[in-house]
Amino acid sequence: MRNEPSKIQSEATQRRRSRFIDCLRGISILLVILYHADDFFTVQVSALAPLFPIQLTAVLFQRGYYGVTIFFVISGFLITRISLARYGALNAIHPGRFYLFRFGRIAPCLCLTLIVLLSLHFGHVRDFVYDTEKTSLSELLTYTLTFRYNLLFCKNGWGLLPWDILWSLSIEELFYLFFPVLCLLLRTRRAILSCCLLLLAAGPIARFTGATDFNKLYGYFSCFDLIALGCATAIIQSFVTKQIVGRKLFLAVSGLGICFSICAIATMPIPNQIVWGPTFLGIGIALLLIGMVGSEHQSRSFSAALSWPLRILGKRSYEIYLFHGTILLLLVNYLKSLDFDLVSYSPTFLPLFVLICVLIGELIGKFWSEPANRFVRRLSLDVIFQPRNGRGLGRELK
Repeated sequence: MRNEPSKIQSEATQRRRSRFIDCLRGISILLVILYHADDFFTVQVSALAPLFPIQLTAVLFQRGYYGVTIFFVISGFLITRISLARYGALNAIHPGRFYLFRFGRIAPCLCLTLIVLLSLHFGHVRDFVYDTEKTSLSELLTYTLTFRYNLLFCKNGWGLLPWDILWSLSIEELFYLFFPVLCLLLRTRRAILSCCLLLLAAGPIARFTGATDFNKLYGYFSCFDLIALGCATAIIQSFVTKQIVGRKLFLAVSGLGICFSICAIATMPIPNQIVWGPTFLGIGIALLLIGMVGSEHQSRSFSAALSWPLRILGKRSYEIYLFHGTILLLLVNYLKSLDFDLVSYSPTFLPLFVLICVLIGELIGKFWSEPANRFVRRLSLDVIFQPRNGRGLGRELK
């Protein structure tokens, strides 16, 4: 147990928040919420239209799927990077702790989301009453809590926005259900990296051969490639950072990543380019992560003054993602009850919607998600994984 405090201290250092990653998260969640908001505020025909050329409007308001694509790559990158810092090697990963840490991060906010949605359903609030003729509530909750909501989505098609956004969480958490097991079975970083690259190759095939557009967009193997790409990126970066690499090379890699990302977002719309669009964007984000996160180790001054709005969004991206659909429908219903023309007033209400999402996300994160997460982690260290001598790691650190 003598080495544990230093390991935790090292992990804390490794997990220091990256401004650039928070910015990427901010961009991804902004793409998602603007995409859903545009269904009601229709920026293309509003007073905001002159401010946005057609191509820019398409990029900002019609690329919600790409927002989730960015999420997936960042998620795989961070989980692998944190696991390397926490355990020293992926083949030393502790599945029990891994699952508990994931539970602490995911479950509190998800449970709160389900409580809110079920309350709105039973309260018969407009646009929140789930169609139980298609799927019973018990079946709905079973699909959600067993990480299969994307399958229900593929089966029934569009339902209610606040529920439908759970498709991505199902894909992500099923991937992480197998992640520690595969790390222990494959043993070496090279074998794990090879497995990630195989999943990366399987993605375009799954998106090409999917039986329906929903299967192509929301199937497991249609999205696993992006999370696996993030995992591979973290493994590659762990090698790169041990070498003496100049900052200019990192910036050159970042520039290539920007080119890939802009090309995908601007010229490869979904669903027209569903086969290769996510792959191109994923590669771009991977290159950006290698380049910009690598250069951050040498310079911590990543555009602090200019990037703070995106970093605020990125810091609470998970909370905002789970609740933005609920906030949007409640806001739209309220404005309609006051006879507001949503399109005419979109210059006012669209920024208001984004601001409310940020405020609600911050409140949920600060007063619910973070305290619950800390409780679960403390429980896992002090009780569940308590050593035989009766002294848990948490007590030793005290």
